[in-house]
Formats: sequence, structure tokens, C-alpha cells
Amino acid sequence: MLSSGSDFEKETELLDHLSSFNVKAVAVYPLIVNSKQRHRIENALLQCPCPVILAGAILPGVDVPVVIGDGFDAGYTMTEYLLQRGCKTIGFLSEDSLCASVRDRYMGYTKALQDAGRTVDGKHVLQFPDIAPNFENPLEGCVSQAKAWMQQVGELPDAVVCSHDYLAHGCLVAAQEKNLSVPGDLSVAGIGGYAYLNPVDGAILATYKVPYKKVGSEVFQRLQRLSSGENLKNTEAHLYLKGTLVSGNTA
Repeated sequence: MLSSGSDFEKETELLDHLSSFNVKAVAVYPLIVNSKQRHRIENALLQCPCPVILAGAILPGVDVPVVIGDGFDAGYTMTEYLLQRGCKTIGFLSEDSLCASVRDRYMGYTKALQDAGRTVDGKHVLQFPDIAPNFENPLEGCVSQAKAWMQQVGELPDAVVCSHDYLAHGCLVAAQEKNLSVPGDLSVAGIGGYAYLNPVDGAILATYKVPYKKVGSEVFQRLQRLSSGENLKNTEAHLYLKGTLVSGNTA
């Protein structure tokens, strides 16, 4: 759902008034910034008067169909990629850590390390529970979070997996400001595949391209069926779509 500036309560209001607009079915991708808002969105979805599909997001407390990129595969793929590139120590940086899809990315990261016979070093992991969108300078917070991670780790690990490309971009900017070379001093991997991010020092981000177009296609195919009164099979209720590795020069 498109928020009205920073007024995220509008999302809940939109869901509460769907019946006034004779909506037959709705695909929802909410922007949830904290746990309080998460509960309000969940409650509004549970009381929604028409069929709902969550697109690109998952809320474990709400029993509605979901189509989403495979977060576990994303975290696993990017961590394995860094290991194959010779990285011995790998950190993890995320925000919105209460989100199920971010948790899945972290679990993929930890499983890849375990499969390689390595352990997670707690000081290399920093997860912020909420997000704080900045519509004036969207990347400012990501740079601050990257700097906080670098300060926490002390001696940098060989690499870091970021839960999304904006945080990875923040790491590139923070590394540049500290005169660190990427990938010489630090390899950086993102998740998302946001090609429109401006490069930093010519960096081409190594990332996991989430198949957003396919997510959208699958969502609206299911939405059409639901709006016609058809019930989805249990096997169709939760669809996780795997993406693809995009190698860059940051890892």
C-alpha cells in the first residue's frame, strides 16, 4: 500500500474502508515501521471484508495467502557466494528484524555458515528491530546503520550480507568514508536486485535479484480466482519464489 508521506496510519484506514468502495479482492504490500503498527495492520487484515493476498510480505499472525521471494534462499545464496569467493568471516546487517522475511534471510545466512563448518560470530551481526523511513534522504539511515555495524564489529570481518540492497549501499558509502576498499578490505552482498541504486566508486553490487515481476504476476492470478469465488488449495496458499544471483565487483 502506498503510504501518505510518513502517515502510516493511513494504511490501516484504507483496509478499514475497503467495503465502502465495493472492492472484491485486494493485494496488500504494507510498509510496517514498528511492532505497534504491525499489530494494527494484522487486525485490519483479519477483519477485511474481501479476500486478501499479501504480496512480497508475510505476517505470521494473519492466515491469508502469500506470494513472496524466498528469503531463506536469498540469505543462503549470498552467504555461500561469499564463502566461495574465499571469505572466512562473514557478518550480517539488517533492519526490520521482526519481519518474517528478514528472519528467513538471517536463517539462510546462518545455515550457509553451518554447512561450511563455520559459526556465527555475534559481534559480526547487527539487526535493528524497526525501520525509520526518511523521505527526504532515503539512504541516510542505511549509511548510519552501516556505520553502527562497523563500530560494533571492531576488526572488520571479510564480508557482510545485508538484508536488502539499500543497507548494502550504506555499507559501500560507509566504507568509502573510512577509506576502506571494497572488496579488498570488505566484501559486500545485498538482497533485492535494485538496479537503479547509484554506484559508489564504480561499485556494481553483488546481490540476489528477487523476482518481483513474477511475484506480482502470481499474486494477481490468484487474486482473480479469489474474486471469482474460487478457493485456493492449501499448497497454493504460501508461494515462495526463488531469485537469482547477480555477481558484482563488491564481493
